[in-house]
Amino acid sequence: MAKNPNIEELKRIRNRRDKRRQKKHEPKERWTPFEECIRYTKEEALDIVLKEVKTLADKEHFQTEEAIAAAAEQLTNCKIYKNNLYQVAVYGADQQKNLQSSDWPGMIHLSIKKIDRSAVHDWSHMQRIKNELVGDEHEAVELYPAESRLVNMANQYHLWVLADKGVSFPFGFAEGRHVDGQREGSEAKQNFVDTRSET
Repeated sequence: MAKNPNIEELKRIRNRRDKRRQKKHEPKERWTPFEECIRYTKEEALDIVLKEVKTLADKEHFQTEEAIAAAAEQLTNCKIYKNNLYQVAVYGADQQKNLQSSDWPGMIHLSIKKIDRSAVHDWSHMQRIKNELVGDEHEAVELYPAESRLVNMANQYHLWVLADKGVSFPFGFAEGRHVDGQREGSEAKQNFVDTRSET
């Protein structure tokens, strides 16, 4: 049976379109592994905090020397990781007691910024950061707070990660790992990235 030339031409057009679409969504920058940085001394941390405060439009939270000193002390106690795209400060569950209710399970705080300080927010990057620095089977949330407790002073992103592996939030999809390829005929622009850590 002879093939319909119109159908064959449509398949060729669709294949070319899908290849263009895939190329368009390929990451422009390769992802390099995170490396732990040397911890800051108290003097270095204070210097960093003071420089950061100068760049802030809203300095309300840093009006006192005590607030600046507390921020610097917190910076000396966290672990800092960098790759080619992001810098992440990791605050352990023991450092989060002042930021969460005592009846919640322990949380790890990831404070994330792009190396170039741009305001880019890619969900797959946040998921990969969480997986690589805490673990694939730890759940995390990003909070969109009430305006009355909003802190938005820089292009900094925050994830709160449940410290215990396998503990789940009481919301969200019950079953996961449903990652589909580009559906035929779909105009949706999905960013297909394997977010799992390599460990």
